[in-house]
Amino acid sequence: MPETAWQQLLADYPAVIEIPVAWGEMDAFGHVNNIVYLRYFESARIAYLDKLETMEVKAATGIDPILAETRCRYKLPLTYPDTITVGARIVELAGDRYLMHHRVVSHRYGKVAAEGDARIVYDDYHARRKAPLPAVIVDRIQALEGPALIDGHLRRSAMTVKPDRPANREASGRRFDPFRDRASRDIRNTLSEAFVAAWQGSGADYTAVVDHLRRRHAQPVYRAYIARRLEAYRAAADDRRNLDDPGLLDDVVVLWNRGLFFEVHELLESHWHGARGVRREVLQTLIQAAAVYVHREAGREPAAARLGRRVSARLNRLKPHLKAIANLDALARALATPQSRPPILRGNKH
Repeated sequence: MPETAWQQLLADYPAVIEIPVAWGEMDAFGHVNNIVYLRYFESARIAYLDKLETMEVKAATGIDPILAETRCRYKLPLTYPDTITVGARIVELAGDRYLMHHRVVSHRYGKVAAEGDARIVYDDYHARRKAPLPAVIVDRIQALEGPALIDGHLRRSAMTVKPDRPANREASGRRFDPFRDRASRDIRNTLSEAFVAAWQGSGADYTAVVDHLRRRHAQPVYRAYIARRLEAYRAAADDRRNLDDPGLLDDVVVLWNRGLFFEVHELLESHWHGARGVRREVLQTLIQAAAVYVHREAGREPAAARLGRRVSARLNRLKPHLKAIANLDALARALATPQSRPPILRGNKH
């Protein structure tokens, strides 16, 4: 299997390890025994925890992760000889737990052999009770996973929401809720991706995407969201036409001031992937600033407040690198203030 092939299958996994398949791992049926896959998951999980410096945090706080549950979906039987690469990434992040996704790729076949999840909870060993995720662990997870995890869920993950949950009925009937309703999340993500692609000059026409979404999602709550977004898109495009040679941060100001916070996330993420050093940190901080108001729009104030405090502190530290935003102090104050409204940003060209 060409190296680039397995790298592509595991490109978004921060922790990746390579393991040779052992003869003794096969059972009487001539393939690697089912339970062995869970050991593969465990090895990748430990590699991820090492990146979080979990043992150092435990030594300092007495708080440590515990495996609450795990599952595996078998896709391809592995046999000796083979080499596998196993990846681990976090796809959900909550107050006292996270969900880690694992993927096993066979070099021999060039395919995914298994995928699975592990739910990790945090425990205070001294008090013998559950504990919130230490702030340092949350920061390290977000640094490893990047903007894709900003809203607490991995946007392109295979996570599903059961259609019979009351939250889904509420979202699809009365409220547009990307955090609890999969259709809302799909509409938001698909529409914003198409808009940002057109915004960046790809030549794509996002109106075709709009027509598809309207046909597929006829409920009034979905159509109302699409209509509001289209109105904001047209207004943002008019604002941009009034600028002289706008740069990336000018675009951020335009979209932000039209309330297009998720589109700010989408736009900056495309630049964040190739950025390095301070620029990478600056882009991630702005992405997270937008995410604060994505949370607030959805009524998720506790998550917004936690993220807002961290982002506010980073904005103050990165101020010398964000001179394109004239009122950065006002943004930092708003982010640190619970239930604050988003400030109107002032750019140098606005």
